[in-house]
Amino acid sequence: MDLLTNDDQQQLADAFARAALEMFPLADEHARATDAQWLQVAELGWLGIAASGAAGGSGLSLAETALLFREIGRQLVPGPLLSSVLGAKAAAIAGDTALAAAIIAGERRVALLSPPDARAVDRRLRVIDGEDADLGLLPAPDATRVYALPADREVRVSVDPAASLALCRLPPEPLLTVPTGTADLFAEAVLLIAATAAGMCEAIRDESAGYAKIREQFGRPIGMFQAVSHRCADMAARADVAWLQVVMAALCHDADAADARFQIDAARITAVGGALAGAQDNVQNHGGMGFTEELPPHRFVKRAFLLDQLLGGRRATLDRILAVPRAVVHGDMRAA
Repeated sequence: MDLLTNDDQQQLADAFARAALEMFPLADEHARATDAQWLQVAELGWLGIAASGAAGGSGLSLAETALLFREIGRQLVPGPLLSSVLGAKAAAIAGDTALAAAIIAGERRVALLSPPDARAVDRRLRVIDGEDADLGLLPAPDATRVYALPADREVRVSVDPAASLALCRLPPEPLLTVPTGTADLFAEAVLLIAATAAGMCEAIRDESAGYAKIREQFGRPIGMFQAVSHRCADMAARADVAWLQVVMAALCHDADAADARFQIDAARITAVGGALAGAQDNVQNHGGMGFTEELPPHRFVKRAFLLDQLLGGRRATLDRILAVPRAVVHGDMRAA
């Protein structure tokens, strides 16, 4: 299994990187995606990247879609991209091509619905990026559902100012349902969260190493001090491992391998864990400037915490990993 991109995929990744950097440079703090930016994202074809060509999408594989979300993580691109990309794909699979086309065109926005932690007292669902959304995507291990969002949502303060947060209860029936047997959109959502975190790991590594070269202390660049250089080395290792695990998981999913779900959950733990650790180390490397609003490090911390909480969070992901049969983990598919 080749974990490296081919020429076509690299050209695609480069195009994603250029567009994300141009629209959402890290030097600018984007509290929300403006309407103009959202329409520009739609015109680039990002929202239809995973939907079928019959619905107006590109129909790219999960491995290729992960290339886009890697750049979304690098630039901390705001907006309901995950839920809109998978919402358009869900609508296309369910046969509602008109709804899929409206989502792909940016005319209708889809918020991400995330269930509460098992320990939470309030059982209402969290609505991520639902400010301008009239639809909500709820991925679950058994099926992915799209709901019409109720108007009575309780707005809450989000740890990440670039992502709005609200609580709501859903209507009794969804607008459409995609069973896991038809398409495992829950697994795809988890993988794309991991791809976003992997991109963050790389951006954190680059930002911290770059700062360590120019910031001087006691007449020397701080990168010469072991405490800083070791953190940067750890960031580099986390970034490489996170992205390679994401690619491995995406290829296993596209090949319908027996261990695809396990590889995807492992990618989430590796990438989101790496983003959390790297973001905190990045703040330390930036010293007294690390937690100020003038520099990006605090934004990576906040986005990493948000990703860590989505779709059941770390606890639910580890529970699924622990439930995987031993034979699948060790690759003996005949015994599984």
